[in-house]
Amino acid sequence: MLESGYFENETWGALHKCWKGYIIALNHYEIDKMIEYATRIQRLQHDLGLEISQFPNLSIPKFEAPNDSTRYLNDNYSEEEVDGY
Repeated sequence: MLESGYFENETWGALHKCWKGYIIALNHYEIDKMIEYATRIQRLQHDLGLEISQFPNLSIPKFEAPNDSTRYLNDNYSEEEVDGY
């Protein structure tokens, strides 16, 4: 179990869905969604101990780990929302 309170396989699944959502938002040029997904991707990568992806084209500040163990996976889009594009 990771610090976020989720299992590693759940976090990998959320990361995969966020990358999918980011690519869809990129293809539709939806900047607000791109920023949202990019931020989630960075958080999930941090949680998994992976190298943090940079998104310089979105002017996202350098990733900083959350100060608490806030559960941020709950705010992911549902699978229907991601697949619905």
